[in-house]
Amino acid sequence: MAYKTYIVDGRQFRTEQDYKDAMYDKELIEKLRAGTADFDASQLKWFLERVQKGEFHFRTLLGQDFEDEISGRIKELEKEKAKPKTPGKGEQSPPGTGAAQKKRTEPSQGQGAAGSKAERSSTGTNAGPSGAARPSTGSTGKGAGVSRTAREKLPDKNPGVTADAKKTGTGRSFSGYTKQQEEALREAVRRELEKREKRRKFFLLLSGILAAAFLGIFGFYAYQERRTAAQNERLGEMIGTPSGDKGRPSGSDNQGGRGPSVTLDGEREAPEVLEEYKTIYNQHKKLIGWLKFDDIDIGGKYGFPVMQTGDNEFFLSHDIEMKEDQNGTIFMDTNCDVLEPSDNFILYGHHMKSGAMFGNLDNYAAEEYWKKYPYIEFDTIYEKGTYQVMYVFRSHVYSEEEIVFKYYQFIDAISEQEFDSYMEEMAEMSLYDTGVTASFGDQLLTLSTCDYQEADGRFVVVAKKVPGREE
Repeated sequence: MAYKTYIVDGRQFRTEQDYKDAMYDKELIEKLRAGTADFDASQLKWFLERVQKGEFHFRTLLGQDFEDEISGRIKELEKEKAKPKTPGKGEQSPPGTGAAQKKRTEPSQGQGAAGSKAERSSTGTNAGPSGAARPSTGSTGKGAGVSRTAREKLPDKNPGVTADAKKTGTGRSFSGYTKQQEEALREAVRRELEKREKRRKFFLLLSGILAAAFLGIFGFYAYQERRTAAQNERLGEMIGTPSGDKGRPSGSDNQGGRGPSVTLDGEREAPEVLEEYKTIYNQHKKLIGWLKFDDIDIGGKYGFPVMQTGDNEFFLSHDIEMKEDQNGTIFMDTNCDVLEPSDNFILYGHHMKSGAMFGNLDNYAAEEYWKKYPYIEFDTIYEKGTYQVMYVFRSHVYSEEEIVFKYYQFIDAISEQEFDSYMEEMAEMSLYDTGVTASFGDQLLTLSTCDYQEADGRFVVVAKKVPGREE
């Protein structure tokens, strides 16, 4: 697979964001390069120190390349400075070297004998023809015979240079820059610092907003989890209490669900609700059963109320009070029937990271856990039941076009052959062999929750109803 690459100043960049960062660095470097074009070695060293200290925020390796470029410029300038200067045509050698040294002993043209004698005189006077000394009055040669005091009083040829610059003889300010260069560099630094400060304030503000939002969401979820746990505990304590209408039912039939107390065919009435669930059912008409695990990590001390309504969406986002709750509620597939029991009761619940609902159901992925907790209690509101775990597997939601075994569509088997085929499919997917099998006519219980190991993944536990538990 071919990847798109971007090239900036000889560097390759893979992503569009890296390319944008490189172009940002390139623009900044070009400005700094222009501002330091006429710096000498000492000035570039000072500038390099500030680059290395991070005063200019480079985002890519182009910044390192720029540092290397500055170092190279410094070396070149120092190398050039160290070279001996060879006088060119019309130039005079420095005092004490070559032809200039020779000229000290020979009269220069235009100066005559007086100029020669003045060069040899160490007292600042010229010798006349008679050999008598007289004060120097200057000569026709350039700068010849001018005293130190006279030179110091000459008019300033560069009045813009500061006093400190005159002392150093560099023609620049005390920091090594001309005033124009210094101001230009300070302005560049100021602009860069302003950008960085704006970015810093923006990210601080954004971080504050995100933190507040996160805390708000976290607090809201925590509140909902505490409320759900309190509801389950309150209902759990009501199990087995004397029945009777205690207040108006909070559930209503306006969600399109079929309550088990109505007739199925208009002739046969539903059986009586188990005494221990009557009180709860009278307050919550969507109650269809109760689920409990031996391990209190799943469902706590009392377990879960199980609801059922006319679709498989409502209780994903509502609690048993029909109030919105992101934890949702454990609910039975709308196509399952507890009056004329389906072959397979399918229960759904969210896999909450806090462990709420079916958040810890995937504990069954470990065979040792299954050995410790092989049984699950599930009562419909009409009949009690104990189930033994058979299969534990991972699956996912398939598209309608895919012709594969879809566990969430197995509610009733139309024949023994179809039932056995379903059992073989699940046995093949199971993470380990429990040795437990089922036959056509057995009542099954399937628990399904999300699995985050793949997109639209599902973690599934399948159990079969057994006559009684071995203590």
